[in-house]
Amino acid sequence: MHNDRFHRLFPIAGILSALLLGAAILVPGSVPQVEKSNHAEVVSFYHDHATSIMVANIPLALLSAFFLAALLVELRATLRSGEAGESTYSSMVAFGGTLLVMGIAVMGMVTAAAAGAAEAGLSDDSLLTAAIVADYAWMPWLVGSALTLLATGIGGLRTATLPKWIAWVSVVMGGLCLTGVGGILVFMLMPLWILAISVVLLRRQMAETTGAADPLTA
Repeated sequence: MHNDRFHRLFPIAGILSALLLGAAILVPGSVPQVEKSNHAEVVSFYHDHATSIMVANIPLALLSAFFLAALLVELRATLRSGEAGESTYSSMVAFGGTLLVMGIAVMGMVTAAAAGAAEAGLSDDSLLTAAIVADYAWMPWLVGSALTLLATGIGGLRTATLPKWIAWVSVVMGGLCLTGVGGILVFMLMPLWILAISVVLLRRQMAETTGAADPLTA
């Protein structure tokens, strides 16, 4: 593991990511889905909440994705430190994390585009087209989350580089992603998971810096 000052910032970046993602989820409120809501209701929502949607998805979600990428670098390095041979789990975190970060960025971009259509005064049909694309923009995020969570959980258990509780939580959340519908719950819990992983890695760094054994991985 690296203990230089730059690497020590990665878990702190994760804490920032968790706070920003939580805010991005809460700020716009519950966005009605095109297939499950009255079309007039969807159009009205985007017109009434265009500003809050833009704020949630451009500065908040994109910054969250940026800081999350830094955290995942540290998570990959942590798992790699416990892999004696092939870098199976750390490689899965690297690949899945890339999809996860891009998934958040794509969701933010597409949802902001729908809000932009409302602000630009485009036709209702154009707005609804953008909105239904936004409704399904979570799919890349779902794949990335499943890979990242399962690799973190299984890798943490196999390499003993993470506490068992966070490893098992990651496995359960990754399994929920594979169900499709369960991904909704995982998305709502993701800020808490990012926060938990950040704190775990930060405490691990502190233990390594002082030369003490890490009690969390016992």
